[in-house]
Amino acid sequence: MSEKRTIRVSGSSVQRVAPDTIEVTFSVDAHELHYDKMLHESDKQLRYLQKLLVAAGFGAEELRTKHYRITTVEKTIRKELPDGEHEYYSVFDGYRCDQTFLIKFPMDIPKLHKLLQTMDQNDVHPSFTIDFTLRDAKQAEEEALRQATLNARREADIITAAAGVKLGHLLSVNRSCGGYYGGGASICSAELNERSVGSMQPDNISVEASIDFEWEIE
Repeated sequence: MSEKRTIRVSGSSVQRVAPDTIEVTFSVDAHELHYDKMLHESDKQLRYLQKLLVAAGFGAEELRTKHYRITTVEKTIRKELPDGEHEYYSVFDGYRCDQTFLIKFPMDIPKLHKLLQTMDQNDVHPSFTIDFTLRDAKQAEEEALRQATLNARREADIITAAAGVKLGHLLSVNRSCGGYYGGGASICSAELNERSVGSMQPDNISVEASIDFEWEIE
């Protein structure tokens, strides 16, 4: 019995979708020698961010904790020795709390601009990152899969027709890669002075799909 003849074709597609959500991530940290003081300072930072958001027109409850970590801190001490040499050793230097908070809202550049203005008018300036994303990429992912499949089938039809054979049963399907790639924009607090938020035009987001197919040749 002769070996079954097959053809393998890969189909890919990229869907370019305008971002519909703004995410602002704040990062703060508190370092104190005593644990209770560190907790007090970290709680103070949270209350400050909530107050800032309320002043910008948001609800305090919209601020969500994304990351919370408490660690001990050590510092290095240099000790001079009698022979002129020196040695280093570590000593306890308190506690550190690292926190990351997130607020997300539908695409609204004027609202973002007001938030940044409110932050700029305060004495404390937390570090932050702004990302333009998709609230739900499922529809774009499904369309990318559909187009990748159609592209593969079209290519397989062209190849088999040119070779004088027919495309038979589909034998296997393997999604080689796909997902949410690039596009949008990401801005950190250090870059803000170089950009005009009011005239910002975030780039589209790429949602990609790539699928491998194997058909029988008749």
